[in-house]
Amino acid sequence: MKTRILTGLVLGLFMISGMLYSFFTCLMLFVIICAFSHQEWQKNFLINESKLTKTIYTVFFLVCLCILIFVEQVSYSNKLNEWLPYFNGSVILLLCLFGIPLYLNKNWKFTQSWYCGIFYIYFPLIAGIYFLNQDFETNRWLILGLVIINWCNDSFAYFTGRLLGRTPLAPSISPKKTIEGALGGIAFGILAAYLLNIYMFQQPYPIEKIIVLGVAVCIAGITGDLYESKMKRLAGIKDSGNLLPGHGGFLDRFDSFFYIIPVGIFVLSI
Repeated sequence: MKTRILTGLVLGLFMISGMLYSFFTCLMLFVIICAFSHQEWQKNFLINESKLTKTIYTVFFLVCLCILIFVEQVSYSNKLNEWLPYFNGSVILLLCLFGIPLYLNKNWKFTQSWYCGIFYIYFPLIAGIYFLNQDFETNRWLILGLVIINWCNDSFAYFTGRLLGRTPLAPSISPKKTIEGALGGIAFGILAAYLLNIYMFQQPYPIEKIIVLGVAVCIAGITGDLYESKMKRLAGIKDSGNLLPGHGGFLDRFDSFFYIIPVGIFVLSI
């Protein structure tokens, strides 16, 4: 537990500093998350692919990252910014479409999972970069707010589940998660969103939107967690990696992060 807490504190400090210091550090933070998550996805979930195919995927992802890094230097037009909610809506839809088979079909083939990795890891973070580039001074606090809401949801869902948990949420995927814990996490997630709207967001939003934001981000975080848990069960592994002591791998730590980014941005943009 001490190792987990220490790693969490260091990781939290690293993420907060990276998100707030400058757009470049935030971009590099996203690139690091992408790179290590892609490596773990390829190692654990592309077990039926040849080495050549895996190499092609890696080159493809690296090219996408290079394009992203260079393209972000260009000032985006207002017309492009208007399409951001539609892009995020499409990403959310794709995440749902590619996630549903994992819950319905136990014999889902890993030979199909390479494109799930694109939608699960890269598209959400690309959406985040576009959002940050619109107005970094304002939107960096919003992205950090989404992360804090998710942290509160995750933490209080754990404690509420330990105290009051009785009804399994998804016993075949994550036996320890309970409906009571999820509801407790959502309640504290809404409270976190409310407080962030008062004390941290530079442009306060209507209370109705904040409630929707809190609920949506919490549900998205839970879904992302269950999605990765299902993938690990199908792969027969406990953790996606061991780079983060006490937490496992990058996919273990950022599984919900990939879901909350497009969902949160979508709610804030409409």
